[in-house]
Amino acid sequence: YLKFNSYSSELILEKDFNNKDIKSFDIISDSSDISIKKSDSSVISVKVYGDKNNEVSAIVKNNTLYINNYE
Repeated sequence: YLKFNSYSSELILEKDFNNKDIKSFDIISDSSDISIKKSDSSVISVKVYGDKNNEVSAIVKNNTLYINNYE
Protein backbone atom coordinates (compact mmCIF):
# COMPACT_ATOMS: atom_id res chain seq x y z
CA TYR A 1 0.00 0.00 0.00
CA LEU A 2 1.04 3.64 -0.40
CA LYS A 3 1.71 5.85 2.57
CA PHE A 4 1.80 9.63 2.14
CA ASN A 5 3.33 12.16 4.48
CA SER A 6 0.70 14.44 5.90
CA TYR A 7 1.03 18.06 4.80
CA SER A 8 0.28 20.74 7.33
CA SER A 9 -0.77 24.16 6.18
CA GLU A 10 -0.20 26.70 8.91
CA LEU A 11 0.89 30.32 9.03
CA ILE A 12 4.70 30.26 8.91
CA LEU A 13 5.41 33.94 8.11
CA GLU A 14 3.49 37.17 8.56
CA LYS A 15 5.22 40.45 7.74
CA ASP A 16 4.19 43.95 6.59
CA PHE A 17 6.01 46.25 4.18
CA ASN A 18 5.48 49.87 3.06
CA ASN A 19 4.05 49.75 -0.47
CA LYS A 20 6.06 52.85 -1.49
CA ASP A 21 9.25 50.77 -1.14
CA ILE A 22 8.09 48.05 -3.57
CA LYS A 23 7.86 48.25 -7.35
CA SER A 24 8.10 44.54 -8.24
CA PHE A 25 7.93 41.03 -6.82
CA ASP A 26 10.30 38.06 -7.08
CA ILE A 27 8.73 34.90 -5.65
CA ILE A 28 10.43 31.51 -5.40
CA SER A 29 8.32 28.66 -4.05
CA ASP A 30 8.46 24.91 -4.50
CA SER A 31 4.72 24.45 -3.90
CA SER A 32 2.29 27.10 -2.74
CA ASP A 33 -0.91 28.88 -3.55
CA ILE A 34 -0.08 32.53 -4.17
CA SER A 35 -2.57 35.40 -4.30
CA ILE A 36 -1.92 39.07 -4.84
CA LYS A 37 -4.82 41.37 -4.06
CA LYS A 38 -5.28 45.06 -4.71
CA SER A 39 -5.70 47.26 -1.65
CA ASP A 40 -6.05 50.93 -0.83
CA SER A 41 -3.74 50.45 2.14
CA SER A 42 -0.19 51.81 2.25
CA VAL A 43 0.96 48.43 3.59
CA ILE A 44 1.71 45.22 1.74
CA SER A 45 0.96 42.34 4.06
CA VAL A 46 2.75 39.05 3.33
CA LYS A 47 1.34 35.86 4.81
CA VAL A 48 2.90 32.52 3.93
CA TYR A 49 1.12 29.29 4.78
CA GLY A 50 2.78 25.93 4.50
CA ASP A 51 4.76 23.27 6.26
CA LYS A 52 6.48 24.60 9.37
CA ASN A 53 9.61 22.65 8.37
CA ASN A 54 10.06 24.82 5.26
CA GLU A 55 12.32 27.85 5.46
CA VAL A 56 10.79 31.10 4.30
CA SER A 57 12.08 34.65 3.95
CA ALA A 58 10.59 37.95 2.80
CA ILE A 59 12.83 40.98 2.27
CA VAL A 60 12.85 44.19 0.22
CA LYS A 61 15.97 45.05 -1.76
CA ASN A 62 16.27 47.62 -4.56
CA ASN A 63 12.48 48.17 -4.63
CA THR A 64 11.79 44.44 -5.12
CA LEU A 65 9.96 42.28 -2.60
CA TYR A 66 11.69 38.88 -2.53
CA ILE A 67 9.74 35.97 -1.09
CA ASN A 68 11.52 32.65 -0.91
CA ASN A 69 9.75 29.53 0.37
CA TYR A 70 11.67 26.29 0.05
CA GLU A 71 12.26 22.98 1.76
